Amino acid sequence: LVDDPAALRDGDHVLLRGGPVGHGTLQKTRSVSTQVKVLQLSRIDTAAQTFYADFVVQLSWVEECLIGIHHDRVDWELVFHPKIDIRNAFEIEELSTFGEKSHTKLHGDGKVTYVCRFKGVLSQPMDLEAFPFDSQYLNINIGTKGQSTKEVVLTSGSQVALPPDAYSSMVDWTIEDFELVELTTSPKHS
Repeated sequence: LVDDPAALRDGDHVLLRGGPVGHGTLQKTRSVSTQVKVLQLSRIDTAAQTFYADFVVQLSWVEECLIGIHHDRVDWELVFHPKIDIRNAFEIEELSTFGEKSHTKLHGDGKVTYVCRFKGVLSQPMDLEAFPFDSQYLNINIGTKGQSTKEVVLTSGSQVALPPDAYSSMVDWTIEDFELVELTTSPKHS
């Protein structure tokens, strides 16, 4: 255990103590800023009440035990990170892994940024009463699994991004609005 990060030599790794594996230290609740960028929306199926989405979720939080530590000296398997759960996922694939250099960045002030990408089919109850002149909400319900609000609270970062080419293949649909409404943390989802 090292009190001064400057005492670490090349090749040394930091072993985080004080909590269960994957939870880092005894640091109290982490406030995790969450941003979403939708890369593609397509295949809206009103009969099956599903749609396809390709999107990125960026998470940022301060990990106090990592202040002043260099990224290469951290054993990321021992570091706390939010376990993201896409609550309305029907078939979803996560295309990133926490700790990979291309997806996880550690800043000198202990701020950790993790970018995770998801692709797949999401379920969405649709109100088809006014079909074919109906409007639909397509939700991406983001939460955490197996973590309580004592460990992590998801907060809304800057506004959600939806570039015009994200829905260019949806010829029968028009995007009227796009917003981040609610994030949830619940240990009941595992």
